[in-house]
Amino acid sequence: MTAAANDDPLRESAADSRYERLIALLIGLIAIVAAVLVVLQSSASLDEARANSVARRLASELTTRLIASGSLTSYAGINSQRAWLVGMEGNARAIVALNADDAAQRAVAEATVAASARLADIAATMGAAPDETSPLDPFARSVLATTDDELYAILKVQNAAADAAGIASDRSSRAVMGLSLAALAGVMAGLAAVMGPCRSGRALLAMGWICAGGAIGLLLLARGVVP
Repeated sequence: MTAAANDDPLRESAADSRYERLIALLIGLIAIVAAVLVVLQSSASLDEARANSVARRLASELTTRLIASGSLTSYAGINSQRAWLVGMEGNARAIVALNADDAAQRAVAEATVAASARLADIAATMGAAPDETSPLDPFARSVLATTDDELYAILKVQNAAADAAGIASDRSSRAVMGLSLAALAGVMAGLAAVMGPCRSGRALLAMGWICAGGAIGLLLLARGVVP
C-alpha cells in the first residue's frame, strides 16, 4: 500500500514534467517558425514590389512604343491614300482631256499625276522609321523604329513580371497566415501553461500543436517546397 501510494506522486510528477516539456518544445518551435515566416514574408513582399515595378515600367514602355510606332504607320497610310486619290483625279482628267482633245486639261492631268507620285514619295519618306542619319536621339529612334517582334518580346517579359508578382503575393499571403497561426499557437501554449496539466490544459496544448503544424505547413507553402 505504501509503495503504491509513493508511486502515484512519482507518476504525477513524471506526467507534469512531460507536460511542461511539451509546452517548452512548442514555444521553441513557435519561435523558430515565426522567425522563418517573418523572413519569408519580407522577402516575398520585396519580390512582389520589384516584379510589380518591372511590370508597370514595361507596360508604360509598351504603350509608348505602340503609340510612337503606330503614328508613323498611320501617317504613311493616310498620306498614301491622299496621294492615291490625287492620282485618280489626275488619271480622270487625262481621260477627259483625251476624249475632248484638250491640251490644257492634258497638261493639268499630267501635273496632277506627277503631284500624286511626289506625294506618295513624301508619305513613304515621312512614314519610314528613322535611321542613324536622323537628327533624333538614339532613344527616340529606337522607339519610333519599334518592330512587331520587339513589341511581342516586351509584352512577354511584362507578362512574366506580372505573373512573378502574383506568385510573390501568394507567398506573402501564406506567410502572413502562417504568422497568424503561429501567434495563435503561442496563445494556446500560454493558456496551457496557466491551466496546468488538467483536461482543459491538455486540450489547449493539443490545439497549440495543431496550430503550430498549420503554421509549418504554410511555411512550406510560402517557401515553395510544397506547390
